[in-house]
Amino acid sequence: MNEHRKGRRLFQLIPKKEFRVLCEKWKVDKRVQLTAEQHVWALIMAFILKLEFLRELESVLGVARSTLSDANVRRDVGFFEDLCELVL
Repeated sequence: MNEHRKGRRLFQLIPKKEFRVLCEKWKVDKRVQLTAEQHVWALIMAFILKLEFLRELESVLGVARSTLSDANVRRDVGFFEDLCELVL
């Protein structure tokens, strides 16, 4: 199974309705160019592909390094904590 399919399958484990509720609760799409869905997918792909640096993510996934960096800085860690609890 290729990596993109694995990433898609992992992302499908996140209930969409609850994901949207978390996005609204934490207002994660304000002031960020990358949507929360795109950001989480990029992080899942980074894990699967064992990519450690933003430059690697940029070259493999085609998402600008600065965009990923901004998303990492501007999204509240509480969103990701709640997301992990939701998935687990």
